[in-house]
Amino acid sequence: MSISKGALFGKLFMAPLVMDDQNACWLINMMALEIFSASTGMASTGMDGEDTVCSYVSLLAMLMSREEDVHELRVKRILHGDFSNQHTLVFFKNLVDLIPIPFQHCYLLDNLEAYRRKRWIWIPIHKFIYNNLKTIVTVFSIIGVLVGIFKTLMSIKQHQQ
Repeated sequence: MSISKGALFGKLFMAPLVMDDQNACWLINMMALEIFSASTGMASTGMDGEDTVCSYVSLLAMLMSREEDVHELRVKRILHGDFSNQHTLVFFKNLVDLIPIPFQHCYLLDNLEAYRRKRWIWIPIHKFIYNNLKTIVTVFSIIGVLVGIFKTLMSIKQHQQ
């Protein structure tokens, strides 16, 4: 997981996850190992990446609140697999209730909040463009056609005089 900051907009990068019965079992076991290691002192302060899986699961659960959100994660190729959207949503929401808030997750949320504060003007602009891109392209296409027609009419009018 990482955040890249471009000239105008930023991007959140996440590794893809395949959701099936076997990978769900592996995911639960890796989270249990991370939690056990942190609680028994086998892990250090949590800054060296010991809570990566818990942080990843927490972030995915934070991005899901409806089945449509799960579908959008599938469209963006973050989630794959045999689980239905409803099953995936229930799995992550139940799983995130069992884990403590990982250090890396807090660090990522702090970075997102800092990004939001620093680029507060670009976020609504990006949202508007993202939600209305089809309309914007259509309007500019119509304007281009109208400008072409008016230029043609003006050149015809000049040739007639």
